[in-house]
Amino acid sequence: MLLREEERVENNQNDNPIQVNQQQPIEVIRNFSFTNIQPLAKLTLLKRLNLSGNYLSKVSCLKRLTLLIDLNISNNQITNIKFLSGLTKLKRLSFPRNNIEDIRYLSTLENLVHLEGNDNEIKNIDPIINLQKLRELLLDNNQIFELGEINKLQDLVNLSLNQNLIENVKNTLFFTGNEIYFKKLRRIRITHNVIKDLRNIYIPENVEYFNFSRNKINMLSIANVNKLSKLKVLKLNQNSLTKLKYFEILTIIHSIDLNQNHLTHFSFRTRENQDNLIFLLLHENELSETVEDYMNISPNVKIVYLSSWCSR
Repeated sequence: MLLREEERVENNQNDNPIQVNQQQPIEVIRNFSFTNIQPLAKLTLLKRLNLSGNYLSKVSCLKRLTLLIDLNISNNQITNIKFLSGLTKLKRLSFPRNNIEDIRYLSTLENLVHLEGNDNEIKNIDPIINLQKLRELLLDNNQIFELGEINKLQDLVNLSLNQNLIENVKNTLFFTGNEIYFKKLRRIRITHNVIKDLRNIYIPENVEYFNFSRNKINMLSIANVNKLSKLKVLKLNQNSLTKLKYFEILTIIHSIDLNQNHLTHFSFRTRENQDNLIFLLLHENELSETVEDYMNISPNVKIVYLSSWCSR
């Protein structure tokens, strides 16, 4: 039987260790400002544990909970995750908002499906490459600067690497031989990085959401545009693009965001029956010609933003 949160803790004092009863296993202990969780080591049959929002820095006792399949230790003060190496049954692991840099101990967690480690100090993601069952990888706001062999994660569905230091994605995510990789990938979000060159990229064919806003992209061309039958949202706002001539619009796409670039020329060509485009965002650019000269917009487009248009 699970205890209600208000029944578990009557006196929320940092110096008080957690009191546990093996007959009444605890699954959720969050936002209680605990610092001592040593008694949890007794709950060896525990499968799910949420310790988010405490003041934990030492959690090595959790290494005894080898049956865990879901662990959340987010929003604490943890730096060392060596204890995780033996928790090989884990399928979901969340540790955002800690002080974690070294993730080598994750390499043994081959059953992980969901990994979330936003707001840490991670630089090297090589240990994650072994996690072949991984479907969601969320590592926003870290210090990651290269992606290594990330293309080996062939079961990925959702990839989010916002606010890192990544510069090169062409040779890992988008190289032209990429048709054999990332067949399940649906969502890519790599905003707030330092990417410049997206020329001749090969986007995985099942991607539905593509967000590379707030980078430094000044070159863009898509090699396999004819095969992107599922792409619905394309976001490239707040980059350094200056020209997109004869940019092809896919039949299925419904939102294109190119606002706050440096576009002086923009034209696109649509296929027959282009009926899905609803949002076209081009505001805060420097387009040099009139709208009519550069666009053949479907009558189905509902919203077009062209504010701060600098016509010459």
